[in-house]
Amino acid sequence: MFLLEKVDFIVVHHTAMLATTPVEYIRAHHKEKRGWSDIGYHDLVVAGEYGWYHERGRDRKYIGAHTLGHNRFSLGFAFGGNYDIEKLPAGAMAVGCNVLAMLCTEYNLNPMEGGIKYHQEFVDTACPGRNLINIWPWILREVYERMPIADRDFGGYPDEGRRK
Repeated sequence: MFLLEKVDFIVVHHTAMLATTPVEYIRAHHKEKRGWSDIGYHDLVVAGEYGWYHERGRDRKYIGAHTLGHNRFSLGFAFGGNYDIEKLPAGAMAVGCNVLAMLCTEYNLNPMEGGIKYHQEFVDTACPGRNLINIWPWILREVYERMPIADRDFGGYPDEGRRK
């Protein structure tokens, strides 16, 4: 695996599997069926016995395997489920927006200015599903609103300790 040198944006996906599919199964599928060194995504939001939760995938210090030609400068994030068929549940939305806000804050990304993109913007794919794409502006606004107010200033002021 190669080190991820910088993060210019986050790419959102869906797993196209059941929302309750364990991350370890997805990891095994990516390694055994696709021949990758690890799971392709860095972060996932999946459904469990007690609701939706965030789970780490590939270590964020390594380049992911999620968007061909764009992995060197991006993080891969996936919602568990198939959002070409089903609608994104409110619990998944809440947890996902919290995780994306945390990532945008950590990597100094503005979700309203291209800091978050979806898979279909790069390749001909159904991912992350039409039902998720239909609410895309709302997702971006929610992520932005969940970021700490101090980290929403992307207007060229001196860095005050935020990671670049």
